[in-house]
Amino acid sequence: MLDGLTGAQYLHFVGRIHGLAPGLIEARAGELGDLLEVDFRGSARIGEYSVGMKKKAALCAALLHAPELLFLDEPYEGLDPVGSGTLCALLQSLRDHGTTILVTSHLLGTAERLCSRFLLLDQGRILAEGAAGEVLREAENLEQFFLRTVGRPRAGARSWM
Repeated sequence: MLDGLTGAQYLHFVGRIHGLAPGLIEARAGELGDLLEVDFRGSARIGEYSVGMKKKAALCAALLHAPELLFLDEPYEGLDPVGSGTLCALLQSLRDHGTTILVTSHLLGTAERLCSRFLLLDQGRILAEGAAGEVLREAENLEQFFLRTVGRPRAGARSWM
């Protein structure tokens, strides 16, 4: 991100790259800001934003031009539970209206609710790929499938504990 810009300047810059008119940028930025509870009209620079605010600004920038294809890398990182819930509902709505969304996430429960297809990677190797019903046919849920496929977490006290 361009940390020296205000949120409004950043979204205007991104919107103009996508060929959006200034009025449309302002309207969509306001709508997305309201939805994600961010006010981009202030004078604070993005470099001064919290991690969650930076994530919300990046999400607004990614959605500003109403993409048909959306790539999101760990979109829930840095968001509080309310922001995460709002984002999940927004992504479900986008998905239901035809947007193709590719998400990387360690939040397996959220991925299971949002995604219709899964690709399970472990150290760069594809371990499973396919529609949710195919991948999860023998598993109770995605987390159970992941742990059974990749391995159980190691736990237990150590001698010094």
